[in-house]
Parts: sequence; structure tokens; C-alpha cells
Amino acid sequence: MSDEFVGSETLLQMDPTVVAGLTWGLKRSFLGYLARTPMSQVSLGSGAGVTTQSEFWFPLADASQFDVQRGDGVLKFSGNVRFIGHGGFLHVLLDRPWIEVTADSALLSFTECRTEDPTDQRMGVASLTWPTPQDDQGDWIWPEVPTALASAGVELFNDVYPVGEALEPIRLRIPQ
Repeated sequence: MSDEFVGSETLLQMDPTVVAGLTWGLKRSFLGYLARTPMSQVSLGSGAGVTTQSEFWFPLADASQFDVQRGDGVLKFSGNVRFIGHGGFLHVLLDRPWIEVTADSALLSFTECRTEDPTDQRMGVASLTWPTPQDDQGDWIWPEVPTALASAGVELFNDVYPVGEALEPIRLRIPQ
């Protein structure tokens, strides 16, 4: 996996609201904390990008298991964002996000890569309040999906934020 340091050279040159993918600002206070922490790093890999508003963008990988009419299924995205601070004691990897929607819940998960042998085991990081999509120029969009920290996400952020803590909303665009 090759990573690039997030800087002006990795800013998205396109508007993420018109390209298929997931855009997420994560948690502003967490990003602010990292910005104030000496020698912290944020890196992107596998096609992920960052917007001019410091939101992370993950390209759409597969929407074939999602049924927009029923409002359920799985949306898969590619790319990763890695946050490192305190000489590596703080290490958060958000890799290959999925959104899994059922009749009862919606969850944003990431591949759990904590060992040298990563699997497709998923970690549910945020619960979503799933709205009805809007039709926008032949694409389905979700302009603002509220998110809250799920129980597995608490561990990911070293127990700093409690279950249910509001996170930044996500934005989605998928082709019809």
C-alpha cells in the first residue's frame, strides 16, 4: 500500500459532490487535535482524496449489492486514510469503507487491519440516520447523512469519545 502525505498536491481537483463516492469530515475536534499535535501525520492511500474543506473522499468501488428503491444493501468504497500521532501511539486507519443498510439500521464500517494479515473483517465505526436519496442529474445523492460513533468506534479512538457522540455527516453520490 502506498501512502501520500496530505498536502496541497493531494487536494481533489474535482468537486466531490459531482463524482461517485463518499465524502466525510470524520470529527472536527479530532482533526483539530491532530493539527495541533507536533509531528502528527495524515496520509492517503489507494485512491482516497481530501477536499478543500478538509473532508476525506473515498471513491465508489461497488454499488451492485445496494437497492436504492428498497433502501437497503451494501455500498463499498475504496481508499484509506491513516492518522498517526505521538510517535505512533495514536494510530487510526480508515480503510475501504462500506455502508451497510438494513430495514433496522445503517452502519459505516471499515476493514480492520490491525495485524500483518489483514482480512475483510469489518469494524462498525459509525451508525447512520439513513435518509431517502435525491435524484441529481442521473445520480442518487445523499447530501447530508447524520453519523454517530458506534461502540467499535470508541475503541478505534482510544475511548476518547463515547458511544453516540455526533460525528460529521457524510455525503454520498452513486450512479443510478
